[in-house]
Amino acid sequence: MEHSNENMAPSQVRGWIAAHHIRRAQISDLLGIDVATVSAKINGHSDWRQSEIQALHDNLYMPIDIFFSHDDQSSF
Repeated sequence: MEHSNENMAPSQVRGWIAAHHIRRAQISDLLGIDVATVSAKINGHSDWRQSEIQALHDNLYMPIDIFFSHDDQSSF
């Protein structure tokens, strides 16, 4: 199952990764995907799989909620 980019919060994901000094290569190795794919996911250009989010949480203690937008404003 993949999560749609419209609900993603890429700036929060990028910020958490930077604050914890985690390299994209480390995430690439953990998830078994290419560094370019990791970059696309971090920048909101590609979807995260549920299993990837869970692996990041389980191994790097990344909070799951940062993958989802916290924007309370709705579009009508």
